[in-house]
Amino acid sequence: MYAVFSFGRINSVMYTLKNWYFEKNKDQYHVWGNVLDHPHFAQEQWISTSCIKEITLADDALIMKTEHSVYQAFYADHQNKDARTLKKALHDYLWPLDEGLAQKIQYASHKAKEPSITADSAKICAVLVFDEQWKELRLKQRGHWKTITAYDVHSGMFHDETELSDPRLDYCFRFFSYEDNGYQFEEWQGKYTEVFLKNEGEQEIHASTVFGDFCIAPHTCELLDPANSHARMQKDSRRTGYGETKVLSHGSLKIKI
Repeated sequence: MYAVFSFGRINSVMYTLKNWYFEKNKDQYHVWGNVLDHPHFAQEQWISTSCIKEITLADDALIMKTEHSVYQAFYADHQNKDARTLKKALHDYLWPLDEGLAQKIQYASHKAKEPSITADSAKICAVLVFDEQWKELRLKQRGHWKTITAYDVHSGMFHDETELSDPRLDYCFRFFSYEDNGYQFEEWQGKYTEVFLKNEGEQEIHASTVFGDFCIAPHTCELLDPANSHARMQKDSRRTGYGETKVLSHGSLKIKI
């Protein structure tokens, strides 16, 4: 549920960001995160806010105001990957209240638990299997596995899209393939909401989804879930080999609000 928050004299709807972190571009700060209960985005879609105008403190959370929106970001949901940018942002917006706050946020996020679910423990799940390219889809339901190797390729003006779907079994996965083991996924549909990517190859796989970007090491299987910070990636300016995507730089993953 969203909340109505009084910021100064203006009442604003307040949304929640999970798995958030600050990004500084020149003299402006933005926040990346999975947004909850926002009418313009899918639930837990990975977004970048517009420029942060003001930050205040609440119980175990930062309240951050942009030009048109207000977000709450709980300490425990912070992606603890860039301590310097976190400290700088807190100093620039909250000084002198920033004393010790970065350490408090980092401690809270460190205590947060990783998702414990695995493909073996899940009652129902989908496993997308890749080696040097897409290999097969494995569906699990009631302890039984079904392997799917058939797929469709939809030709586009600039890029072909691979689709794995069957209305009878209620699943639909679509993705684009890029160089250097990069894959851009659309939001998946159907009852298989726990989705894993298994890398049976010898090189890293980079998966860009509406819920975040992931790096899957060789011979590992990772849950493509916003809470899986072990495999989550931040924006990396060195990753320029995937054309116009965002693990890639994919436009829909960095929406200005």
